[in-house]
Amino acid sequence: MTAICLELDLSGFASADLRALRLGAQIMGHRASLAARPHVAAFFAELEGILAIELRTAADAARQARRITLKFGEGIGRSGVPIEDRRLLAECLDLLGDNLALSPVVRLASASMGDQLSDAN
Repeated sequence: MTAICLELDLSGFASADLRALRLGAQIMGHRASLAARPHVAAFFAELEGILAIELRTAADAARQARRITLKFGEGIGRSGVPIEDRRLLAECLDLLGDNLALSPVVRLASASMGDQLSDAN
């Protein structure tokens, strides 16, 4: 197995939701870095970067909500994503999805990515 593609639908995301998910991605990326899981950290860095771009365009009246695809483990090779990386990513997405301080839109998006990861395993 090579890269795992996870889709995220940003329709229905207010600017506050984008900011909250971006902060969550930043925190989870830091957590992955501390756990010495660079592939998981890279996933959250990519998510954070995409959300930063969305935030810059959020004020634009012509902004179209879009669906994005994040690739987890791209470039790892034939061996695929290590199970420890998949477990940590799933745990991080569960933490975001279960965080009642986040809006329902953010929790649902995080849970959806977690479900997609489970289905890919």
